[in-house]
Amino acid sequence: MIVAVILTLNEEIHLERCLSSISETVDKIIVIDSGSSDRTIEIAKRFNCIIESNDWINYSKQFNYGISIAKKHNAEFILRIDADEYVDFTLNKSIQRLKHEKSLCAGYYIERYIKFAGRIMRHGGVFPVKVIRLFNADLGACEEKWMDEHIEDTYISVNDENKDCEFANNWVKE
Repeated sequence: MIVAVILTLNEEIHLERCLSSISETVDKIIVIDSGSSDRTIEIAKRFNCIIESNDWINYSKQFNYGISIAKKHNAEFILRIDADEYVDFTLNKSIQRLKHEKSLCAGYYIERYIKFAGRIMRHGGVFPVKVIRLFNADLGACEEKWMDEHIEDTYISVNDENKDCEFANNWVKE
């Protein structure tokens, strides 16, 4: 089972696009909200998201809370996605294939593209950025850092069965 975790605070202008891009691909979507005062919760309810409220401390604590909620909902893999991001057709197909395979990977590196003013940024060291955004729920956690946090493997590989794998290259942040 693949569960998406999205952290929100007043994301009504982005959230619908994000949810639309993953709603047919993942099995469940968990929204961890930090006290939105706009239509964020209303939009999440329309997509049948599991909604949890949690006071904001920092990104890593909030996301690790989301991981704990995803595990309570039987997540095998977790898709980390921000409300202002979306997944395109190619990546959705790759994720759907994963649902039908027995994966030996701890996590999947996805190339993230950043759009600015409607165009993909191809210069300045941000094209593309490889990040682990889909990972085994039992093997990954968000680094306990105040900024520039990433998903890190929390396992010790004895027989090299658990490994990081390359994945698709169509993740977009606008």
